[in-house]
Amino acid sequence: MRAMLFISGFIAVGLVLAGVVAPASADVKVLLYNPDGTIKGISQGKKSKKNGSSGSSTDAKNKAGQFSPADQYVEGELLVINPSRHFEVNARPLGFSIVESSDYPSLKLSVLRLRAPAKYTVPEAMAFLSAKFPRINVDANHTYDITGTVPGGVEEVPQIAALTSSPATCGRGLRIGMIDGGINVKHPTLAGQKVQYKRFGTKGMKVGPSAHGTAIAGMFVGKMSKQGLGGYVPAAELVAAGVQEVSPSRRIVARASNILSAIEWLATKNVHVVNFNIAGADNKALGTAVDRAHSKGMIMVAAVGNWGSNKTEAFPAAYANVIGVTGVDKNKKIYSRANTGSYVDFAAQGVRVWAAGTTKGGQFMSGTSYATPLISSLVAFETAKGKKATPESVRSYLKKFSVDIGSSGKDATFGWGLIERTSLCE
Repeated sequence: MRAMLFISGFIAVGLVLAGVVAPASADVKVLLYNPDGTIKGISQGKKSKKNGSSGSSTDAKNKAGQFSPADQYVEGELLVINPSRHFEVNARPLGFSIVESSDYPSLKLSVLRLRAPAKYTVPEAMAFLSAKFPRINVDANHTYDITGTVPGGVEEVPQIAALTSSPATCGRGLRIGMIDGGINVKHPTLAGQKVQYKRFGTKGMKVGPSAHGTAIAGMFVGKMSKQGLGGYVPAAELVAAGVQEVSPSRRIVARASNILSAIEWLATKNVHVVNFNIAGADNKALGTAVDRAHSKGMIMVAAVGNWGSNKTEAFPAAYANVIGVTGVDKNKKIYSRANTGSYVDFAAQGVRVWAAGTTKGGQFMSGTSYATPLISSLVAFETAKGKKATPESVRSYLKKFSVDIGSSGKDATFGWGLIERTSLCE
């Protein structure tokens, strides 16, 4: 099945920055953005199914009508992981073209991004290559959702984030890695803070909106302000990779190929934690990159996603070497759209969180991603001690701060429990 990934329009319950999919014959409502990432309106049109359309991806529902992140990918593109020396020479006569060849030395990984012949769908192209090259490790160039929603749903009671009093010196010496959307580094809460931002995008694609990335960045290192904004670790250094982009048809995507580049970059920055706020398929290239990052000692935290699913796992949170975080409201009830499953490790506040707006001031935001800054900040404090950390040791450390609010022990909704902290530095 081939179609596209798109973002639905503003409705009463807010702007959804996760995957939203219409029936195959339906019109598609697409948000239009100003250059600063604010919304200027909605356009409506028919979905395109033409192979090779820039930034397009398949319909997120499979033939059974169930949501399937495995069916969200860039149309016509494949990723070949660690190809053999002669693969390129042998693939070209078969009609495959090399779009990009990337080496990731820190991860000991190389990836070819291919364009398949127009006669093949992505699954057909993968099957064809697998038959021709039995040892090939190939996958689609999957696209990933940003795991936040703006603003919170109408059924949720407004509340201020738990953070109230982190001193300006809190987090000194910490380096926080982040993979998210764009960031407005000129926002008053971020201006003058230690923020290193780099975009990882595709040639010809516009930078994605900066609302989500700016909010998360502010929750990490933002200065306290009269508007009630401020970060958990304002003295830390934030090393942020922007992977979200807007295609010429105004669809918002975060490609696996760009996420790989972001992980490689962070692997060279000696960060104490990597905070992912993306959710999507179990991609072979991404899974390999996460495994290699883990082998280098990188500790990774990811939001579990906002599909409202208890059957479909969201990656990278569902990888064993990644700590999965979900969100709750002020009454300790699970976020209405949060995914559940065995990969949920911990919960934190993620509903109606007061965070930095796109250009100035703040706004209420909801989503599992807004729960991750607290958890990642705690992890950074632990890994910065210099001891060898593993996902297992970090989970044990986080359990000291958690309160079991679900079924006894670890459960599929809240993981090991809820972590609440008003300040990380007394």
